[in-house]
Amino acid sequence: MLGTLDDIRLKIRRLTGRTRFEDISNEDLDEYIDTFCTFDFPENLRLFSNTTQFEFITEANVSTYDMNSKDPAKPAYNELTVDFNGAPEAAVNVYYNLGPPFIVSGAHGLYIQSLHEFRPIASLSRNEFKINGNDEKAYSFYLPHVPVLQNTFAFGAIDETGSTVKVTDVPYNREFGDLKIINNPNKTLGTINYLTGSVDVTFENNIPVQQSIDISYSAYKASRPTAMLFFQNQITLSPVPDKAYKIEINAFITPTKMLSSSEYPTLKQWWQYIAYGATKKIFEDSRDIESVSRIMPAFKEQENLVLNRHVVQQTNERTPTIYSHLTESKYSRRSNNVGFY
Repeated sequence: MLGTLDDIRLKIRRLTGRTRFEDISNEDLDEYIDTFCTFDFPENLRLFSNTTQFEFITEANVSTYDMNSKDPAKPAYNELTVDFNGAPEAAVNVYYNLGPPFIVSGAHGLYIQSLHEFRPIASLSRNEFKINGNDEKAYSFYLPHVPVLQNTFAFGAIDETGSTVKVTDVPYNREFGDLKIINNPNKTLGTINYLTGSVDVTFENNIPVQQSIDISYSAYKASRPTAMLFFQNQITLSPVPDKAYKIEINAFITPTKMLSSSEYPTLKQWWQYIAYGATKKIFEDSRDIESVSRIMPAFKEQENLVLNRHVVQQTNERTPTIYSHLTESKYSRRSNNVGFY
């Protein structure tokens, strides 16, 4: 049956006139095919066939999870990575356009993309207190309310030189964080234990007796999350999880690469669309604008054929309104009484 990677290669060779391996190698063809599938295809079309659920497991006392991993091969404690084409990849590069429903271990929660809407729901109280200076550099103390929410601890003090020292926390695992001077991540003054509230800090200069260390932070009570904020490629849960929970979120997934000659796309119907898309990119790289113009009608035709399957699938669902649940309840009651309605 048509539609394998070999068929796509052959179609591209015929469309571009590059029928010989000397004109373009299979390796170069595969690069164009994979580029179109990974980057162009999902942005051109949001298809029902590419919808899925993004899943991950929470960690106790960790509320924020970063989908944009700095090093997928060695992710930080709160970075979400997935296996993609046999290699680790940042979740944001594989799953895109997250949306409701948001499900926590089988229970539905509230999905939010606005900080303005999320903050009242999170409703975190701010704790503030002072510690008097004692003409020393080193200080150790316990915070009165625990556990401490990561990335909310901050304090300031005026040292003996008259300089204001501003410090904030930078977590490195679920329990501990470094205390760093704001806007100077290379300068660490101490550590904080988020669970016990233990703080150890050593200033570069003494804090005079007449000065104080002004401290503020947010504490929380951990439990099952009921709301989620997706903002700046980060997922923030509220309340903070008290244990491991399975999180499920609707998302689109990037089409996978075809790694062998006999392999098919996710749907065989896509093969001609992929061939035209890769051909278009070859002509663009060779600055053959005339050839790009010639294939565009056929490219758009294939795009419409692929999209038509999505449109037909979506016609099974009506546009939701504020009254949809009432109608569904009515049909549900009738079906329970008389079988099919």
